[in-house]
Amino acid sequence: MMLTNTKVFLEARINYEITGAYTNALIGTHQYNEFWKEEQRKCMEGVTIGNLTIPGTYYFYLNYTRMDLKDEKTGRKTQGFPRFTDVDLEFFTLIEKARQEKKGFIMVKPRRTGFSYKNAALVTHEYNFYRDAKCIISAYENKYSDNTMAMTLNNLNFLDQATVWYKPRNPNTQDFVKARHLKKMEDGRDIWVGYQSQIKKITFKDNSFASAGLSSSIFLFEEAGIFSNIIESYNISEPCWKDGEDMIGMPIIYGTGGDMGGGTAAFSEMYYDPERFNLLAFNNDWESDKGNQQCGWFLPATRQRFGVYTDKDTKETAKLVDDEGNSNEIAAMKSILAFRETKKGNPSAFRDAVTQYPITPSEAFLVTSGNMFPTMLLNERLAELKSNPQKYAESSWIGNLAVNEEGELRFTSQDNVIPLRDYPLKKRPDDDITGCIEIFEQPQKDNDGKVFTRRYIVSIDPYDDDYSTTDSAGCAFVYDRFSRRIVAEYTGRPQLAKDFYENCRKLIVYYNAMGFPEINKLGFVTYMEHKKALHMLSETPLQLRDKIEWKPNLNTSYGFKATERTNTWGRELIREWLLEPIEPNSEILNVMRIRSTGLIQELIKWNKDGNFDRVSSLIAALILDVTLNREIIKREEVKTKSFLESPFFKEKGFLKDSYDTFDEVNSYKDNALYFNNIFRR
Repeated sequence: MMLTNTKVFLEARINYEITGAYTNALIGTHQYNEFWKEEQRKCMEGVTIGNLTIPGTYYFYLNYTRMDLKDEKTGRKTQGFPRFTDVDLEFFTLIEKARQEKKGFIMVKPRRTGFSYKNAALVTHEYNFYRDAKCIISAYENKYSDNTMAMTLNNLNFLDQATVWYKPRNPNTQDFVKARHLKKMEDGRDIWVGYQSQIKKITFKDNSFASAGLSSSIFLFEEAGIFSNIIESYNISEPCWKDGEDMIGMPIIYGTGGDMGGGTAAFSEMYYDPERFNLLAFNNDWESDKGNQQCGWFLPATRQRFGVYTDKDTKETAKLVDDEGNSNEIAAMKSILAFRETKKGNPSAFRDAVTQYPITPSEAFLVTSGNMFPTMLLNERLAELKSNPQKYAESSWIGNLAVNEEGELRFTSQDNVIPLRDYPLKKRPDDDITGCIEIFEQPQKDNDGKVFTRRYIVSIDPYDDDYSTTDSAGCAFVYDRFSRRIVAEYTGRPQLAKDFYENCRKLIVYYNAMGFPEINKLGFVTYMEHKKALHMLSETPLQLRDKIEWKPNLNTSYGFKATERTNTWGRELIREWLLEPIEPNSEILNVMRIRSTGLIQELIKWNKDGNFDRVSSLIAALILDVTLNREIIKREEVKTKSFLESPFFKEKGFLKDSYDTFDEVNSYKDNALYFNNIFRR
């Protein structure tokens, strides 16, 4: 519906702007009292004029809150009233809808759309019109909740100055305000009296239990994209807005594109599964491949994008939001795409242009800080995989490995198993996270019908605990060292850890591969020892062996420990591998050949605080691959050693061993020599 004549909802503030007062009636007169009585009714019940109704919270926001606006005459910021817009009308209407349906609200938005002001208005409205209201403004870090709290206090100060809704505050601090004052009784006692509504600011960075024991009619979670413990904090805070099963308050969660970091994965989990968290759900019509899925509310950057767009060819201009508050989404899309075009020469700037002004939720959830992986390319690959299910997902072999009657290990396709293809894992009670094997490419065989030796690596990120309720699973990748592709994946968490171990062992056998596990937990290696299968595992590379702890023929002599240094090196290998051409002078990169949607999602959402099992498994594959490549190169170099390069001179310290796992020469640039020697002889 196109908005028209929206000024009829702004008469109160227009009078204030002209005269400096909301009403010209004399203080204390019947006319004066009736004016304020009617204004309070409008703020609480809403206003209907013609065929348009606006909720009371929106009427209050438009007429009784202030914000920093650009003064068109001076070009400077000054205090003023918000504009009437289609976006704001929809937002406040949806908030009322969520409240009526006893739901919370979650949303993702572009930068600079004024939602801190809107949320501050909701808190101010609750505090001002509902006795004993309890409002909480929370964030992971103080700076985010500080901003909204400052806006709320500014609103309260304005109400005290310009309206009849003055309420004494004690305490009245930047962290906590309460509408009350001391009254002396006839017997000389001082008691607290007043409206008793309150606003409290809290942070969850060092304490997920920061809200324990509190109660709230509105609970704001600011900038959820950097809120690394958002799910835990939300779950612990739930009693704040619930009385048993009854909703007595409302949580509001929002995040901003471009401000995604340590909390992105958890925030994304809540956003794309709103019903699980009792949040208002929407059909995801913003993304063509997810139209049948649900999510939270999304504000695309094409809406409420203020300014004027000038077409570079026709020179025609168009307001992106007209005088009545209607968004011109066609012109805004042209403006956004033109803006992105100017940033394409700088990958970092282009990524920021996309994430800060997203057109789809997926663009908003791209991590922009602390992520070294090429998120834009990964997002493009993810979109291609999901938009072409027949070409990719439906062409995989789905099932498990089993021994047939002849005693041979064979892969059996199954219709009753489901591969885990999303990140993060769901944790509903009825969700099956057992997982299964998904084969993208069957093992390649030589002329004798045998799978090539040393061609495949099965890298394993295991787990030891049965019946876990965490979002962690085991992951095994089969990595083809010839094509440098992931050719199979097994991600899952069966009820018993030994079932996961057995499937990994079968993968090693099926691909005639070397197994290479992370050994921070030793359950898998111990299992392989019991199966008399330690010979299937690769020993710890020399460069990663602890000189004190490492002993031959022990459980700890296989695989590798995931230390901070090793993981850092591994992530560097992943980035290099993603951006490596599939063959010399090719424009096709390895990132464009990945078939695992779960891995791509983990790489996109990776951050130092999250749990990323597939990334850990890929680290293992690439570490062993590079190590084996270097061993071949080193053997080639030994053949050409001169007299001065003999071990005698090295032991005496005259020569420096250049073979350092962590130096910059140990990279995929050495692959060509390796493959010339192994696969092309």
